[in-house]
Amino acid sequence: VGCIKLVELNYIDPGEYVLLENICSFPCDLDGWTIKDDATHLNVLDFSLSEKEKKKIDYEGRVWNDVGDSLYLRDNSGLLVIFYRY
Repeated sequence: VGCIKLVELNYIDPGEYVLLENICSFPCDLDGWTIKDDATHLNVLDFSLSEKEKKKIDYEGRVWNDVGDSLYLRDNSGLLVIFYRY
């Protein structure tokens, strides 16, 4: 669980995205993990990250509030892995 790092959250529309990185030396399966904001926007992940790999998740439309919001990354058991507020 401690292998996934939030590298960047671009919350300015257009071009909103989240950049995650696997900082461990082994693959991490993120299948069934979720990314959510303070509202009801939920994204279910369905990929794995190889060792030291980064993955950019693009969002179409307005998900992240420009003036402040939160990112919640939870694993497939619902445990909070990353919380980020801006």
